[in-house]
Amino acid sequence: SVAFDNGNAGNVLISAQTIGLDKLESNYFNGITSQTQGAGNAGNIEINADRIGLFSNSFINSDSLLDVDGNSQNKGNAGIVSINADYVLVDGSTISSDTQTVGDAGSINLEVTDSIEIINTGSISSKTSNQGNAGSIIMSSNNIKLNDKSSVSSDSEGAGSAGSINLFTNNTLVLTNEAYVTSNAYGRGDAGSVKVATENLHIEGTGLSTIVTLIGSDTFGEGNAGSVEIEAFGEIVLKSGGQISSNTFGSGKAGDVIVKAEAIQIDRLNGETFTGITSQAQGIGDACDVVVEVSESLSLYAGGNINSSTFFQGKAGSVTISANDIY
Repeated sequence: SVAFDNGNAGNVLISAQTIGLDKLESNYFNGITSQTQGAGNAGNIEINADRIGLFSNSFINSDSLLDVDGNSQNKGNAGIVSINADYVLVDGSTISSDTQTVGDAGSINLEVTDSIEIINTGSISSKTSNQGNAGSIIMSSNNIKLNDKSSVSSDSEGAGSAGSINLFTNNTLVLTNEAYVTSNAYGRGDAGSVKVATENLHIEGTGLSTIVTLIGSDTFGEGNAGSVEIEAFGEIVLKSGGQISSNTFGSGKAGDVIVKAEAIQIDRLNGETFTGITSQAQGIGDACDVVVEVSESLSLYAGGNINSSTFFQGKAGSVTISANDIY
């Protein structure tokens, strides 16, 4: 469903037992979409199914795009993307709501009973590259897994602000092999906050890559990074380049990093990449505070680290750690 002028695009509602999107070897687009390229708004997308699978560069999206003449001042908003299912697999594909215009992107909401898997560079994202704001992302499931450079992200590349990211799991949230959950600011707009509530959190990188595996919010421009808040009712494990962070590489400020858990284990495993919890100033802007609260044990191994640091003109923040036992 597409709006090219002042009229609104229609909503897209799909209900089925199983939904599969697979581009295979085709040169054509393969997906479900509602877009606006004018003053009219894109429609909302609602999908209800037991099982949903996206493969081979397939997509589900609602966007606010440049018109046919390249005009970026269109005021049409993208729509909301809502997915309700028992199981969702995003394999090398995308669920997104983006804006290239003055209009705002829509929010993305996933309510999944069993598990969400995002693999093989798959992504769930909302991005703004203009004055419009990116949308928030809310995901809830028993288990969420990201691997192999997959991502959940809401970014600002223009004057508009990025959206917040909220992840909720009853059991586990796992990120491995350069996967990331981030809200970043690259221009004048601010990044959004990142919040996670889970039973157990496991973040493990390769230990050798310059691209880390992380949950975080960074700024590379004038906009400020968002706060990062993690609460695990069980254990948090960070290994081989696994990070929880909010950093500044520009003039904007980093955000506070607050981590709460029953137990935390940080193990660099003698790898080359920083492993731990941090807020860093690597530009003009200031880093922020790091707060770690552990009801039982905090364990640091082989270069595991918790810090707030400055490498340039910006100031570092304070670090507060409370734990029953620290090893």
